[in-house]
Amino acid sequence: MGFASVAYGAAAQRWDEAGRQEPTDVNGEGVMKLSCWINSPGAKHDGVSDRLRTYLAAQQRVLEGRNPNWLDDLFADNEYCSYCGQSWRIENCSLCTYCSATYPPCCGEKRQFKLLKNDNRECSSCHQGEIVG
Repeated sequence: MGFASVAYGAAAQRWDEAGRQEPTDVNGEGVMKLSCWINSPGAKHDGVSDRLRTYLAAQQRVLEGRNPNWLDDLFADNEYCSYCGQSWRIENCSLCTYCSATYPPCCGEKRQFKLLKNDNRECSSCHQGEIVG
C-alpha cells in the first residue's frame, strides 16, 4: 500500500474509533487532496474503505457549513509552471498528498516521475507523497 492509503486510512480509523464526532481539524486543502486521492489509480489499486468515504463526507459537510463555496474559493488560486511560466488555476493541476507541491499539466515531458507500485506517481519534491488530481 502507498503512503497516502496508510495515512488516510489511519486518520479515518482514529475518527471512527473516537465515535465519529464532527471533525474539528478540517482544512480545504486536506479534503481536496483526500478527494483527489480517492479517485486516483493508487486508490483503485489499494482500495478505499466505506469508513474512509464516510470520513471524507463528514469533512466535506464541515467545510460546506463554513462556506458553501469552499472548493471554488480554493480552486481560484493560480500556480505557475516552473519550466515555462504558464499560469494555471489550481483545479487544473495535480498535487502531492504529502507536501502539497503542485504540478501543472504542461511540460510533463520535462518532469521525471517514479511510478509507485499502486500506479500513482511519486512526488519529485518530497519523495514521500503521491501525485493526484
